[in-house]
Amino acid sequence: MSYFKKIYLKSVLKTELNEKSEEKKNLLSLLPKRYKDENFDYSQPENKCRSGHVIVTGKLNNITVLDFDDMEMYNEACRLVPDLHTYYTVQTRRGMHVYFEFDDDIFTTQKVAKIDVQTKGKLVIGADTCVQRYDGRSYHYNYLGGKVKKMPAALRDWCYNVKT
Repeated sequence: MSYFKKIYLKSVLKTELNEKSEEKKNLLSLLPKRYKDENFDYSQPENKCRSGHVIVTGKLNNITVLDFDDMEMYNEACRLVPDLHTYYTVQTRRGMHVYFEFDDDIFTTQKVAKIDVQTKGKLVIGADTCVQRYDGRSYHYNYLGGKVKKMPAALRDWCYNVKT
């Protein structure tokens, strides 16, 4: 897990309910200033390991992440790719993040509902990050194992629109 360039959070990641009663994270307010700068210092020793981190997708970390917001969709992907569990996987509150080698041909729009593509500069919450929910409960992003490998063509074709 240490091979990603991480952006460490300033304090604990929390969720709140917005005016539409949707649960939203305060993520952007916890990121260091200038985290998008080309010369950003990813070591960030003053914040390291305090309360979690995020990972930038795309060329920087050579990753594209499939964000399964629903376990039924993750299970369907596992039926399509039986060895999906061998890919770098992080369990989230609602589903799974599965990491693949960066693929510049994948657009950020998906074909399948409840699966989001995180690529080209998007942020994903890293493993071992704890989130405090608006109601006082908390959950943890857990690394389940696996390696970052090329996305199988069958999964790629099922999930996303790609350049032709």
